[in-house]
Amino acid sequence: MMLFSLVHSRERTAAIVLAVLLVSAAAWRFGLSPFLDRHRVLARQVAAKEEALVRLRSLAAEYRALAARFPDPAVALANRPAGFSLLSFVEDAARTAGVRRRITGMKPGPADVGGDYGGTVVDVRLERLPLAALVRFIEQAHRPEMAVYVRRLGVRRSAAAGGGLDVRCEIVALEERR
Repeated sequence: MMLFSLVHSRERTAAIVLAVLLVSAAAWRFGLSPFLDRHRVLARQVAAKEEALVRLRSLAAEYRALAARFPDPAVALANRPAGFSLLSFVEDAARTAGVRRRITGMKPGPADVGGDYGGTVVDVRLERLPLAALVRFIEQAHRPEMAVYVRRLGVRRSAAAGGGLDVRCEIVALEERR
């Protein structure tokens, strides 16, 4: 207290104002400013999470709508005729679509589809195929009601005279794992 009695009141007021300013600046810098910065960051994160949640809900609704369009694989397998062979099914689909003579190779093999189901895959190669014929073939080969799906399709322009498309198509038939 003795120190304050030695200085004039104007200097004392200036010292008090300076001390208040220093304490206020320190409180702002080390207390309030980090709190407000963190609050802004969290507010942005909450907004982003809310947008993601809205998007996730719309995707879930879209997934449910798409899943309802495809039959349960167990039901589809039950609807499949006895003695079903994917290779003969693909040949019949090609014959029905009118592309049997364009097939240059069919290679059967096992398919890993995951879940409770295994499968068989046939890799079909077709050459110089018109686009309309390809569409007819895919419509014949892709049969969800029989648990037969076109899994992969590779299309490129044919280099041979006459044009058309060279196609490589993987057709998968689900089977119950034993």
